[in-house]
Amino acid sequence: MKGQYRLVSEVLLFAAGVAMASFVIVSFTSVKDAISKGSVSDQLVSVSNLITTSLVKVSQNNAVLRIKIPGAISGKGYRIRAVDGNGNPCEKGKDCFLNLSIDGESYARQVFNISQNYKITGDIPSTVTYIEIVSANDEIRIQRGA
Repeated sequence: MKGQYRLVSEVLLFAAGVAMASFVIVSFTSVKDAISKGSVSDQLVSVSNLITTSLVKVSQNNAVLRIKIPGAISGKGYRIRAVDGNGNPCEKGKDCFLNLSIDGESYARQVFNISQNYKITGDIPSTVTYIEIVSANDEIRIQRGA
């Protein structure tokens, strides 16, 4: 009988070890996912700030500004679009938002004051690396850089 008790206790001890290892793996995976999601949001905000600042700079006069953007955020490509509140292309005199989206998550930032005087257009993927923001007449275009 002693052999059976020892065998059962060893199996239970092994099962407890596997359970603890599984718990640690699941915990670290959920923490990694939460940190990764926060990192993606922060990087979307940073790219949005860069582009919005560039929009303000070119709105002062007819100009072309070429900037380098990250090709990927957390290893994934994203999309940059200028849209109104309903997701349609921006029109002059209406509120306009710079929308950056990646795998179902998006960040929208309103472009203040400029959209009242300019029609802002643009829909490009991040894979282009360089974008140009062109101001001419009463239109600002976000387009692929050369």
